[in-house]
Amino acid sequence: MIDDPYVPLWKIERGFWSGDAAFYQANLTEDALIAFAPPVGLLPKARAVESVGELPRWDAVELQDCRAIFVSDCVVLLAYRACGLGCGDREPHAARVVSSYVKRRGRWMLVFQQHTPEGAAGEAAEAAAMGALIANGLSGTGRPVPSA
Repeated sequence: MIDDPYVPLWKIERGFWSGDAAFYQANLTEDALIAFAPPVGLLPKARAVESVGELPRWDAVELQDCRAIFVSDCVVLLAYRACGLGCGDREPHAARVVSSYVKRRGRWMLVFQQHTPEGAAGEAAEAAAMGALIANGLSGTGRPVPSA
C-alpha cells in the first residue's frame, strides 16, 4: 500500500458527513465557513455546529472522484463528488464538494467548505448565485459588471 499523506484529511472529511456537533466543534477553525446553495447560504462555525445537532444525519454517503490538491505545507484542498441518502430519503442526493484545510498548531482543520448540488437543484442554485452577483454589480470573476 502506498503511504498517502492525505489519508488523515479524508478521515476528517468523512467525519463531517457522519459526525456530531462535538466533531464539528473540534475540527472547524474558529473562522470557518460552510457554503450551501440557497436558501441556506453561508454558515459560520457556531451555526454549523448548532445545525448538526438539529438536523438528521446521513444514512450513507459515498465519496467519489476524490482529489487532493497540495497548496502549501499548511493548506490542502479536497475535491470530490458526494452521493448519499439522508435520513429517511428514498432518492439519493449528489453534490460536488470542495473543502479547504489549514494546519494550525500541528493539526489539520476545516476552514471552508463549498457544497454545489448536482442536477436541477444545482442549476437553480447557480442561477440564484449569478443573479445575486449581478444585483450587487459583480461578475462571476469578482470584477464589476460593465454597464451597458
